Amino acid sequence: MMQAPIAGESCLSSAAAPVALGHFDELRDSSMQLRPIWQRFADILGNDQLAQFDRHEHTITRAIRHHAISYNVYQDQASVSRAWSLNPLPFLVSANDWKHIADGLSQRAMLLNQILIDAYGKQSLLKEGLLPAALVHAHPGYLRSMYGVTPVNNLYLPVLAFDIARGPDGQWWVVSQRCQSPSGLGYMLENRHLIAKLFPQAFKAMNIQRLADSYRQLVQNLIRLAIPLAQDEAPRLALLTAGPWSETYFEHAYLAAYLGLPLVTGSDLIVQGDKLYLKTLQGLQRLHGLLRRIDDELLDPLELRPDSSLGVPGLIQVLRAKALVLANAPGSGFLESPAVQGFLPAIAKRLLGEDLKIPSLHSWWCGESAAFEAIEPLLKTQVIKPTYTGFKQKSFEPIIALNLAKHELAQLREKIKQRPEQFTAQTYLPFSQTITWQAQGFVPKTALVRVFAIANPKGQWDLVPGGMTRIANVDPHVVSIGQGGSTLDTWVESSSIQIGQESDISMSALPVYQARSRPVSSRSAEHLFWLGRYSERAEHLGRLAKELLLMSSQGDTLEPCLAKAITALAKAQALVDQDTPGLAQSTAVFARSLLAKLADPKALSLGFCLASIDVNLKSTRDLFPSDHLRLIQNMRDAIQKLGDSSLASIDSLDEFSLQLAALQGLQSDRMTRDLSWRLLLIGRSIERLICMSETIVYMCHQDVLQSSRAFEALLNIFDSIITYRVRYQGDYKATALVELLIIDEANPRAIAAIMAQSLQAMAWLPNPSEMFLEAQHKLKIPAPEIIGMRELSGLAMQWSVLGRELSDLIGAQYFSHIQTFRTNA
Repeated sequence: MMQAPIAGESCLSSAAAPVALGHFDELRDSSMQLRPIWQRFADILGNDQLAQFDRHEHTITRAIRHHAISYNVYQDQASVSRAWSLNPLPFLVSANDWKHIADGLSQRAMLLNQILIDAYGKQSLLKEGLLPAALVHAHPGYLRSMYGVTPVNNLYLPVLAFDIARGPDGQWWVVSQRCQSPSGLGYMLENRHLIAKLFPQAFKAMNIQRLADSYRQLVQNLIRLAIPLAQDEAPRLALLTAGPWSETYFEHAYLAAYLGLPLVTGSDLIVQGDKLYLKTLQGLQRLHGLLRRIDDELLDPLELRPDSSLGVPGLIQVLRAKALVLANAPGSGFLESPAVQGFLPAIAKRLLGEDLKIPSLHSWWCGESAAFEAIEPLLKTQVIKPTYTGFKQKSFEPIIALNLAKHELAQLREKIKQRPEQFTAQTYLPFSQTITWQAQGFVPKTALVRVFAIANPKGQWDLVPGGMTRIANVDPHVVSIGQGGSTLDTWVESSSIQIGQESDISMSALPVYQARSRPVSSRSAEHLFWLGRYSERAEHLGRLAKELLLMSSQGDTLEPCLAKAITALAKAQALVDQDTPGLAQSTAVFARSLLAKLADPKALSLGFCLASIDVNLKSTRDLFPSDHLRLIQNMRDAIQKLGDSSLASIDSLDEFSLQLAALQGLQSDRMTRDLSWRLLLIGRSIERLICMSETIVYMCHQDVLQSSRAFEALLNIFDSIITYRVRYQGDYKATALVELLIIDEANPRAIAAIMAQSLQAMAWLPNPSEMFLEAQHKLKIPAPEIIGMRELSGLAMQWSVLGRELSDLIGAQYFSHIQTFRTNA
């Protein structure tokens, strides 16, 4: 519980626990008074709002769940999707502090880019001994295939990140730098979106700098660099992801949507004639720029890691030909080594003629015998880090020697002596602690701030005025999201009033840089098509399962012909096993088998359909709002509620169908009527044709349709019973059934309407093959006067086969043939 503040004193100052000994206090000064920036924050919020942080925390948790913000954690070779963690309190940085940080890190970004130009060119630093050749050439992050390859405008690092922390004396230090494909830009934006809405008055009154301009600068700079490559056409950019199993896939999809870039994987791209192309439904479209989110070694299996399935064969050759702007250029991995930090002061003097404005942690690469001899007596005061950071075969968790027992320290010393080049010693720095909200109240936590630098047209780097601050929630020495840490939004105070700037929480802050519609990759097209098919199949199976459960509760009153026909339909559509006793034999056994099969993700039933919808939806996450994933979870909850009772399970099926209808409604109402939406519609239409036709095959027989119960069952499965009753006043005739379910194009469930919708949507597909056109021409029903009950079953069988044929032809011509969750059963 929070203590009541003393009169005239902010509850922030009175209730917050003191920081640990030896750490800088971000909240209070040495006299235990709030620092000016925190005093302004506390004054604006007032004690009433400061006393409601438990409610603020609940608001953020709910928003994170609503937006499905996640971070995948890999443990024991399994991926666990973990909800993003965001603390309601921001990390505040004053205008003076930020000017110092921005100046220092802009200088460092320029220095790192100059080092890369030299390392893959003249190599003067290696020849002069300012950077040990043994360190650079032995590092897996130095790519020999990039030697002599110069990126467009010599810009290796269009965007990079720095982890910085404040020491006990208040000085800022650079802890590490991320040069390959730095993560956090998307999470930082989402953090701002949530926290700025939580405290809008404070955000405005404190004149906090906004982020939107920096994201605009990132895209516009890539476009500017790509214009000469595109010549007379508008440059095409894309964001390269490793896919849904990447630990930061949420961020990839979020950034792609915000920046207006297609989200692509390596399988979407192909190199031809030293140029990079995107495989789309319209054919190959050249890409001129790529913002990548996969590591260097995975980019090109031809010249880098041969077992990589995430990269693009031939990509390095495209860079040699200067036919692509790549952010970032491969080959910067060695700069992420902590060992490099120790050589940067001298290199800055040599390349820039300046001292570093923000120092790095004091570092000693143990691969230099003189360095190890100097630091060995002081090993107890150091943090031992892997020289080859990020490369699993040569990496390990940093070791704080201060925490080691005497024998453990001796073992570490011997281990270093055996392979000294793999170890780097850095001076232990107690990071500053900042106030956070925890269950027990306001508690200080160790903080590490990640900030981003983005190249500008002047050949310099501008810092994004904010950051993603990470805090240690478990071990105060370990600031890691993967190990239970959390994040804070980072607010930077402006020294001048900001006028006319766009809001950070507006997704429309970025201009549309391409007048044309977004291309649809073959992979995305396949996911969209199967998303439509599985959504429709799940809807159909839900209605059929509900009808089966209702019949199973009727026992002996069910007509034998109807029981036999609908049992055969259930087996054909994999709702029960083939050896399951039918409804005419044992309604209880049939119902138990049906309920067990419905939730089984391995069977072609509701559980399987839902898992397939989930996979295909996540693989096209950049095209859909987060509401879709929330509805998926609601459907998953409904399936888990299926129990032994038929009547209770019917309620769960109703809930499932309601959530699925909401999902389909979102897709229908919120998607632009472009090719993406048409593919979804084609998938749904083809699956509807197959499901409805199969239902007709088993149910539309004269002996089955002798009772009103059989008529109602068929109409329920077609979701057309209300229309039938209004139109025919309960007069159950075969001719009326044929008219409504086969011929009537006004009924969206009628075969004629399904065929018409399919043809209209498929007309959007480019360059159809002759076989595909011939199959489309078969999408028609005979003249009404020749459709009788005897002919109907045979016709329906032909329509079902035609639906599968169309699906196969579309896949063969347009798709990249993904194997996961795809079946034509």
